[in-house]
Amino acid sequence: MPVTRLAKSALVATIALIVSLATFGNITDYQTNLAFVQHVLMMDTVFPDARIGYRAITNPLLHHAAYIIIIAAELLTAALCWIGAIRMLRAIGGNPEAFTHAKRWSIAGLLSRSAENGSACGCRKAGTASIRRSVSRWRPRWC
Repeated sequence: MPVTRLAKSALVATIALIVSLATFGNITDYQTNLAFVQHVLMMDTVFPDARIGYRAITNPLLHHAAYIIIIAAELLTAALCWIGAIRMLRAIGGNPEAFTHAKRWSIAGLLSRSAENGSACGCRKAGTASIRRSVSRWRPRWC
């Protein structure tokens, strides 16, 4: 049982580390990553005759707002996962109820990450991850 608990704690800590590094990169290299967000929101890689061009967001203030929301969501996910991992590590030797209680923060962090990636809405590439990852010349990925 302690090995399973340790594995769960380590996995949550790993996710917390990965998301923390992504957040750090987005904050410290703001302009580079903002350019990517702007590129996606402006939908400038779809075919000129595509009928979805009306969805393009060209307002620079909205580009910054979207990017700040991305960073905030990543920061929230990292914080929740770090808190959860630490609490789970502290509860490894405790009774099952204590460990289950400690997992609440981790579950919240993982759900936050899931929502950020868009899997919660049923779309393959929705949410803030679509803003960063789904640039496509051939097929826009807007739900």
